[in-house]
Amino acid sequence: TSYFQPENMMEGNQPAQAGVYPPDYFAPDDYTERSLDWITDHRAGSPDKPFFLYLAYQTPHAPLQAKPEDIRKYRGRYDAGWDKIREERFQRQRAAGLLEPNAQLIERNPGIPAWDDLTPEMRALHARYMEVYAALVDNVDQNIGKLVAHLKHLGQLDNTILMITSDNGANS
Repeated sequence: TSYFQPENMMEGNQPAQAGVYPPDYFAPDDYTERSLDWITDHRAGSPDKPFFLYLAYQTPHAPLQAKPEDIRKYRGRYDAGWDKIREERFQRQRAAGLLEPNAQLIERNPGIPAWDDLTPEMRALHARYMEVYAALVDNVDQNIGKLVAHLKHLGQLDNTILMITSDNGANS
């Protein structure tokens, strides 16, 4: 569904009542704002009771859609292509001691062509995909930051367990 005009949204066990979304609507931001409101309401009504919040962002799964201001931050960042970026990341991980000294960069996944074998149009398209993907991950980071700041403001951060999990990410 669309991140900007989602369909089939649920609120509790009922379809969400949303016919038209405001122009600046973005679903992951809304999930965070609703969560902050629920936590605040819970703390106001039951300050001594623990709470459980399951905040499930669909990000960064398809469809790859992000806010223009987040995408702008990554414009051009992936123009070098996935082969060069993989190598650079591997070398940074090695330099940081995150890899065994004898670790080798594995081959590209089957079916993924060498970046240099793509047409200029396909390189531009795939660079754009990577920019949008990065912008979606950035947006989740921003929203988790809002959640952490809110918990800190309420004096609940030290009394909260945050578990952040992810599946394997977006589509191929």
